[in-house]
Amino acid sequence: DSSYADPLLLDLLSTEHLEFLSSGSRYSRLDKVKKVADFPDSYNRLDICVGNAPDRLDAPFINCSTCWKCARHLSTLALLGKLEEYGKCFDLSFYKARRADILTGFYYNAYGKAKNPNDLDIIKLARETGRMSLNRTRLISFAIKWLPTKLSWRLCKKLV
Repeated sequence: DSSYADPLLLDLLSTEHLEFLSSGSRYSRLDKVKKVADFPDSYNRLDICVGNAPDRLDAPFINCSTCWKCARHLSTLALLGKLEEYGKCFDLSFYKARRADILTGFYYNAYGKAKNPNDLDIIKLARETGRMSLNRTRLISFAIKWLPTKLSWRLCKKLV
């Protein structure tokens, strides 16, 4: 993740006539999504996708709704209760059909080898909003750590 090197890289990329500044580094990814979700102008124009740009040129939506960044953003918006506002930017029916797989992936990234803090923030938000109980979260993390992958994936998907 190059964002960890931004404070160093941006200074190195700056010239005498052009200065690059990092903004918003004091906020977590979750805090940034909350701020954007409270901004009504983003409902029709939000473009956060890292998917293949040529494939999106003729697509009906601004974002692909399939890449890791779209999946994370859609899940966060759903937990914040702001998902429907972004119906013009994302394919919400595609996301809703894959929601269990996406959330299971967040658990694997948070409690598995990756230990992704952004995915852990989504799980914490799910607990705070009452969408996931602490006991269920503990059971899922146990399954990820101690059961074979195929079995734990199926169990996690059922629990999610």
